Amino acid sequence: MRKTIYDLTGLEGFESILNPLQLQYRFVVESADTLAKQNVETLSGQWVILSDERFGNKSDEEILIYLQQLSQTGLSLRYIGVPRNDPTFEKQLHDIQVQTYLVDVLTEEGVSQWLSEQLQTWYENAEEETKEVSNSLEEPQNEVQEIYVDDKTSVKPIREDNMCIVISGAPGVGATFVGVNLATALADKREVNYVEAAMRPCLTTWLGAEETEVQSTLSVPMHSAFHRGNLNVFTRNPFGDEQVHLRDVAKEISAWRDPTVLDLSLQDYLSSLDHPFASSTIRILVTTGDIHRCRYLEGIQADIVVINQAPDPLPVDEQEYQVFWPDATLVFVPYEPQQGIAIIQGQAAAQISEAVSKVMGNLLERLERRNLVETRAV
Repeated sequence: MRKTIYDLTGLEGFESILNPLQLQYRFVVESADTLAKQNVETLSGQWVILSDERFGNKSDEEILIYLQQLSQTGLSLRYIGVPRNDPTFEKQLHDIQVQTYLVDVLTEEGVSQWLSEQLQTWYENAEEETKEVSNSLEEPQNEVQEIYVDDKTSVKPIREDNMCIVISGAPGVGATFVGVNLATALADKREVNYVEAAMRPCLTTWLGAEETEVQSTLSVPMHSAFHRGNLNVFTRNPFGDEQVHLRDVAKEISAWRDPTVLDLSLQDYLSSLDHPFASSTIRILVTTGDIHRCRYLEGIQADIVVINQAPDPLPVDEQEYQVFWPDATLVFVPYEPQQGIAIIQGQAAAQISEAVSKVMGNLLERLERRNLVETRAV
């Protein structure tokens, strides 16, 4: 795989540091404009280098939000800057796997040496790292297959009659909003499990269950954090340090009897496209009506693509969106003012918005027509 470094540093003369390293480590350098035109699937494992200079007067909190969004694409991030008086910023960067070079005085020699050390590791492990990212669930998939010939193994089997809806999208498009409202519609008919395994869990707030946050965990064995009728929510403390181990989660839900909605970060969604989470797995990709966002996600594998927060009228004809995902079913979810009210009231928007409820019902019907979900009580 061609190694690419996207230079987003904004540092004058930074190319003079990269040029001699480029020949030694065989990578190409691209700009922010080129990065903006790439499909997400092409970015996994590639580098982005950023610096304080790029962000000007923006706060550390704003910088962190931007880097979190970039990290969701599978890019490997490097950050150059000055140390802060408060070590929190550097810790937060490390928590999202950003490699840092923070020094009081930047010198060409110092930056070059740091980059050379980083590149040496990348060069030696590039093939292994790429395989790990693209096949992160290959190992548990093999383990699940093995249980059919060894009944004594502790790995739980995939049930022959269960179903998993995997849902994801780029940050800010409302994947969790779509997921929890779809799960609420399905919960009108039977028990449903919602597993919130994305980067920033929020359902304890959205559904008014803040009191469960300290005990919430996705560690195995998993126990639901709280219930809302037939809806069982599994999540983790949004203000804690717990990391999601997707392999363990996948093993656990593969043996569940009731259908599961699995809310994943975009990076985990992409790395698990070939993994059967259940005997029937459907993938839903969420975006907005913004054509640029659609180009960003173009061609990503999905059974259904949801255009969320759809304005009325749409900026282009509905069929224009189909071009980006010709084999997927498209569903349009309108923006409703009741969405904000629902969060304040600790409810899913489908419970108070007729428009959202109708769309979720239509989405559920599309799943049924494709024989992807059974809604009869069992």
